[in-house]
Amino acid sequence: MPKNVRLGAYLGIAILCFVFYGNSLRNGYAMDDHYVIKGNQKVAQGIKGIPNIFTSRYIENDRQNFVYRPVTLAAFAIEYELFGENPFASHLINLLLYLGTCLFLFFLLSRMFINEHWLLPVLVVGLFLIHPIHTEVVNNVKSRDELLSFLFALLAMNSALSFARSRKFWHLLLAALLLGISLLAKLSSLTFFAIIPLVLYFYGNANWKLIVGVFAALLFTYVGIVLGKNALLDAEVKSRELLFMENPLFLEGDNFLSRTPMAFYSIGYYLKLLVAPFPLLFYYGYDHVPIAGWNNIWAWLSMLILIPTGLYTLWKLRTRTVLVFGLAYFFITISMFSNWVRPAVGIIAERFVYIPSLGFCIVLGYFLLKLVTKKADDGTVTLTRKPVLIALSALLLISSAVHVMDRNLDWKDEITLTRNDAKHLKRSAKANALLGDYLLIEANKANGETQRKNLISNALFYYQRSLDVYFDNGAVHNNMGVLNYELGNYEKAISFINQAHAFGTITGNSYYNLGSAQINSGDTEGAILSFESSITTDPNYANSYNQLIQLYYNSQRYQEAYELNIRAFRQFPGQREVIMRGGQQMAEALYGAGSTFYFDLLLQQGLIDASTHQQYVSALNGGVEE
Repeated sequence: MPKNVRLGAYLGIAILCFVFYGNSLRNGYAMDDHYVIKGNQKVAQGIKGIPNIFTSRYIENDRQNFVYRPVTLAAFAIEYELFGENPFASHLINLLLYLGTCLFLFFLLSRMFINEHWLLPVLVVGLFLIHPIHTEVVNNVKSRDELLSFLFALLAMNSALSFARSRKFWHLLLAALLLGISLLAKLSSLTFFAIIPLVLYFYGNANWKLIVGVFAALLFTYVGIVLGKNALLDAEVKSRELLFMENPLFLEGDNFLSRTPMAFYSIGYYLKLLVAPFPLLFYYGYDHVPIAGWNNIWAWLSMLILIPTGLYTLWKLRTRTVLVFGLAYFFITISMFSNWVRPAVGIIAERFVYIPSLGFCIVLGYFLLKLVTKKADDGTVTLTRKPVLIALSALLLISSAVHVMDRNLDWKDEITLTRNDAKHLKRSAKANALLGDYLLIEANKANGETQRKNLISNALFYYQRSLDVYFDNGAVHNNMGVLNYELGNYEKAISFINQAHAFGTITGNSYYNLGSAQINSGDTEGAILSFESSITTDPNYANSYNQLIQLYYNSQRYQEAYELNIRAFRQFPGQREVIMRGGQQMAEALYGAGSTFYFDLLLQQGLIDASTHQQYVSALNGGVEE
């Protein structure tokens, strides 16, 4: 490759990255960003929190703990140390990581395709850089795990290639280390255990002994990561709850054979997105993406395309051509996200095709090169159709730039993104539920009553659309109950919350909401039972104690009211003044002003000592109100 072309390519990559994604720097946080940087307590500790990050899971909350991505969280912790909670910095870092990936990819492909025309790596990286399907990994701060995983996998691949060509052992050690870092960022690069040997076979002039040795070294690294993780992490934790509406394959108890049509359907779906990335969506899932069986015509169409192509790739492996390498790379990397080996969360996701898209770009770049060049009898390749190349390049650049920059604006925040995509997601249960959740949050922050009611109405609309797709979602039923309560539709609220309980969404808060609706609908006995259930379900839910004590008192169940007051006094030491005031008010209503009944009861129960009791009694005798 001419030196001026190489320098121009590097400069062009840098310019294009900022042209395509510069407007993403004005975006805020969206979707799952709060899990990784916004409000993440481990990340908020900065650099000093990194040891804790390496001994804990990626997501940890009261309901579940899952996966292990310490490199990604450590990167966020360093960012937080330097910039705090700063969306501009977060998006800039993602953009720079994408830029770095594209620059290094050009360097690596130039090494790999050294015997090809210099235009090939330019075309491949150009196609990769501008492809709109990458907007999620660049715009979604959380997707830094994908960016880091792929970048370090490419670095590992380069080091392995250097080892194959130089036989210097330190290159192999570096390759193993870099792939380990990649896996600790996210396991998306697991397929590089096959990709790196593939690269050595095609471009490392390596024999089978060397390839097996490299594979063994990489596998040793993976085993070390697994053993280290098991030693560092607590095994007794709640794993991720796998939801039907994220992927029905989680719960249907199917097997490898029954997932076969869905695997072909999934790969076909990804090919469709790679060829025509319209529309791009923040979430796919059930039932926007149906679970394809053997009777699905699109699954069979995908088989008709993919099976012959796969057989051709296997048959032609010995030729070691760019086309075959690109096809093999695509098939290997997409296999991990095909719903064949294991179901994927969300069924389909744009971030899942980030790494495989390189194979698509290699194949497309190969055919574009064939279109604009001619191979002479002596083997030299010359550029013969420059106007065609310029026209195609301009068309792809302009159309992709418009699409990418417009999509960047959609990622401004959760509301902007989900509302924009909602028109395409009428059949996605979780996407509509998420939009309802975000609107509910916005309603709680609304300043005016009119705005609040409009947001509530919109949330109800999307929640109902979610239930129309997947009715058995207890969380959505519960939220529908809460919103109907806010609008004064108490009977509807009761119905929805009871339905939520029937589907297993049972919390102290849900019973509290049910009891509140029952009070307003005149069902006092039902409300008492609900608040009792709330306390049984969650003994630390203080609001239910207050409501239940008042209901007991109003129903002349004085002994139960006092017993619950005493229990609350023990349970919530930080709220004892309020609890004591309520207890004394009940005593004075029953026994007259100045009654010491309640303070005597506290003394008998050992909740206050004699000195404190005397102080309260003296205050009462002096006419001081407690």
